[in-house]
Amino acid sequence: MLKIGTISLLLLIGAAAEAQPPINQWYSFGLTQSIFGSVIATDSCYYATGLGASTVSGIWDAGFYKIGFDGAILSESYMHNDTVSINHFSAIGNSFISTNDGNFAALAVQFPYYRFIKYAPSGDTIFTKLITEFYVNEGHAAYQAGDLVRLAEDSSITCTGWVAYNSEMQSGVHLFNISDSGDVNFSNTFFCENTVYTQHIPAGLIKTADGYVVSTSLTKVGSPIDQKRHVRFITTDNFGNEIATKTFWDEASEVFPRGFSQTEDGGYIHGGLVGDYSAPLNTNKFLGQVVKMDENFERVWQTTLGDSLDMNYIHVNNIVTVDNGYVATGFSYVDSMICGWMFKDNGFVIVGQAWNTQTTLEGNPGNFAWLVKTDSVGCLVPGCQDFLETTATETPVIKLNIYPNPTNNILNIYYFDPKFDGKSEVLIYDLKGNLLKRWRLHSNDMTYIYDVSGLVAGIYVLEIFTDGTRQLSEKVIVSH
Repeated sequence: MLKIGTISLLLLIGAAAEAQPPINQWYSFGLTQSIFGSVIATDSCYYATGLGASTVSGIWDAGFYKIGFDGAILSESYMHNDTVSINHFSAIGNSFISTNDGNFAALAVQFPYYRFIKYAPSGDTIFTKLITEFYVNEGHAAYQAGDLVRLAEDSSITCTGWVAYNSEMQSGVHLFNISDSGDVNFSNTFFCENTVYTQHIPAGLIKTADGYVVSTSLTKVGSPIDQKRHVRFITTDNFGNEIATKTFWDEASEVFPRGFSQTEDGGYIHGGLVGDYSAPLNTNKFLGQVVKMDENFERVWQTTLGDSLDMNYIHVNNIVTVDNGYVATGFSYVDSMICGWMFKDNGFVIVGQAWNTQTTLEGNPGNFAWLVKTDSVGCLVPGCQDFLETTATETPVIKLNIYPNPTNNILNIYYFDPKFDGKSEVLIYDLKGNLLKRWRLHSNDMTYIYDVSGLVAGIYVLEIFTDGTRQLSEKVIVSH
């Protein structure tokens, strides 16, 4: 069972694409310990990069995947290293783009360096280059790849990265440009002028007419009560030289302004986390947030996401603009970690990782890469946007909808309880009354994905219990 925790804001119908995969689909790929980090759509298929299952204990392989609209992997290739992992998955940005010549470029970490890789659509490596020069000269170590931006005029690529620069793991934001052949054209690293804030982490990158804007976060490391976090925006010229910075020192603790993009009015929008120290728990608690700023980085509005019950650590990773609003995706630390990248395609396509933390599940399968294709309002269960609508005279009731039914592979289970308290469970029985699966509903207003491919064809019963009392019951037909 996988929970999809997609965060959606002002979802509107998108324009039709030239070729359409099936909507309301979820596909799981690969062996355990596999992750998709980035995705690109073409008229005929998807391309994704990420991490593949390790071939040697502790060693990851960089993976490049071609995926059909039916969820089939058409081709896959891996880049191995005998001693050091090559990490194609980035939690701080989208490190995979298409190039001007119809191929693809990716930035991976091969500690302590970056590795620039150019792929053909077939998955064959055109060339790869280890970027070492500025790390050798400056004593920095690559820690994680960030965003990539392609420049149309000269086919070069500008990148951000997170670099550590001493044994104390102090870190900075790296902005550099590389040619189509992997040669470094310029390089600049930005540290925090306040030495109390030892971690300076990139989150997003935008190319403007006059240069670049990098969104970052600053962290003061220490005990929970002493930790402080702030977001910063660095404006540079076309060669990465700093022009100005804007830091939100006076705001509540904020971190990871990801999903950073420029809006049609010339302003900006970003996601991230906002929170503060909680004395009773002796920890820092966070909510997801989306922030809209004007062209001068002054805040226009700010929206928080989640609640203190069970979703107090939501990341908003990616934001795309739709006709008169925005759509955001992220992940939460509850039962599973869901992350990755998203794009709009007459609906929304999201890739990422399912991290199973339910120790009661047989075999505890670990991490699986996945791809989700929703409809134009973000639903896996068609019509989910209408389930919450009630008239003024209606008494709010628990909503349950399952799709598709009959099913032969995946069952999407949408659940909403207006009085949700985290004490509800899902139970699945066969017609003989044997309990086949049971899990707790840790989150409300969610679509849970249950793999029924291992069940024999037949009729099953799905029930929702709260505090030991049955609330709802539905028949599920499995057909193979």
